[in-house]
Amino acid sequence: MVIREIGELLERCLKDWGIKKAFALTVDNASVNDGLVKCLKDCLNKWGTIILGGVELHMRCATHIVNLVVGDGTKLVESSIVAIRATIKYVRQSPQKSKKFKECVEFEKIESKKLLCLDVPPKWNSLYLMLDTIVKFEHAFERSKYDKYWGDPQKMNKNIFVAIVLGPRRKLDFVQYLLVKRFKKDKRKLYGDMVKLECTKLFEEYRRLSYNGSSSSNSQQTSTVRCNFDMVSNEVRSSTRSRSQVLSDYKRDKASLGEAVEKIEFGRFLNEDPPEDSKDFDVLK
Repeated sequence: MVIREIGELLERCLKDWGIKKAFALTVDNASVNDGLVKCLKDCLNKWGTIILGGVELHMRCATHIVNLVVGDGTKLVESSIVAIRATIKYVRQSPQKSKKFKECVEFEKIESKKLLCLDVPPKWNSLYLMLDTIVKFEHAFERSKYDKYWGDPQKMNKNIFVAIVLGPRRKLDFVQYLLVKRFKKDKRKLYGDMVKLECTKLFEEYRRLSYNGSSSSNSQQTSTVRCNFDMVSNEVRSSTRSRSQVLSDYKRDKASLGEAVEKIEFGRFLNEDPPEDSKDFDVLK
């Protein structure tokens, strides 16, 4: 019933517009349009102006077909599109985030004047514009993610710096140089103190573990000696205790002196010049 009414309305419009001939009608692939085309075909046939019996009257809408193809194709990358939309919303969420993104764009020397835009889901051409823009800013987004983990030396895992310092080819000064070259030039001393502090903390931790292990071993040996001397007289036992106390005090004093020497040697190691680097450098020598 609806199709017939639409057909009658179309016939009246053609009469009002003075159109008596129609070679083809372009409509999308909806089933209701098949009935509309049939009504138009009957109308033209009644007027005697139909061409080839109306076989070629119905022209399928190419735009609609393309829209279906694109819509079906975007389903394959739907997860990526959703992620891109979320990323753009995140950047545009606040002035601070927009400013940070702009800094990443400038750092990557991207000259595009386009702005990040969101698509309108029913319109795939707006989706194209969104993706076309995001591709131009791809490196800026990568820079933003890089800075999240590697943008601030003070928030990075310090072990990567310690590994360079402990290597035979490079020392503390080289790490300072790299950090200053990559980040802020006026932070050389800050970066150097940061890496030196991390190296010192590790040194103290391993020295403490080594000292505790040595003390435990000495304690076991002392206990064994005392057990053996328990078999002798009280006078000898008392003498042994005094002797053990002296030996213990001596070892403690020697350990404190050794600790100072170790710290001096460690400081010298951090500040000494690395060996000359060449292609013939042998790390085992």
